[in-house]
Amino acid sequence: MENIENPFVNEGTKESLLELADANMKKTAEKEGKEADTLEVPEGDETVVWEAKGETYRIRLGEITQENWLEAVRLELGEGQSAFVAEPLGILARGYVYRDCRARVWTVEEEGRIVGLALVREFDDEPLGYELQQLLIDRREQGRGVGFAALTLVLDRLRAESRWPTVEVCVKKTDAPALRVYEKAGFADSGYIDPAVPDALNLVYTL
Repeated sequence: MENIENPFVNEGTKESLLELADANMKKTAEKEGKEADTLEVPEGDETVVWEAKGETYRIRLGEITQENWLEAVRLELGEGQSAFVAEPLGILARGYVYRDCRARVWTVEEEGRIVGLALVREFDDEPLGYELQQLLIDRREQGRGVGFAALTLVLDRLRAESRWPTVEVCVKKTDAPALRVYEKAGFADSGYIDPAVPDALNLVYTL
């Protein structure tokens, strides 16, 4: 995967990541001769109205609570995904293990149902920044853009927080679906190869 231009970097304005994501999707669709999916956020809300393949979905980030964690751990991985993504219980455990790194586990919700999980932590050494450790979408919800909508919400939330200027994610070279999602969102290959995971790419997003 070659380095790609980050379409969300805009030195002159502070446009919403969601607006920029929408513009990026339109450019991609025009290039491929397809109809573009669209993102919309109602004013004062953190819900993405996601339109794809003629259907409309409402995606938001939520919190893990005593009331919903059992629903979260019932999420299922797709066939072969265990090589790339942790099981939901493992994601919750990592959120606890990395608590000293300000780890946060967010639910990905659609109309009150948990359809995925996202885990973000902060690096405790140089270079400082955010790390998107895990992004899981239930196998029954895949294939309709929920992962991209959730990723856009995560980036928008981190950008609003603005503790660090970058978000990094480590993706296996063989995980083609994930690479497409991150590339579509504006992540670029940093060129760094972690000796501990030589079969993975280090992707970076500039907030």
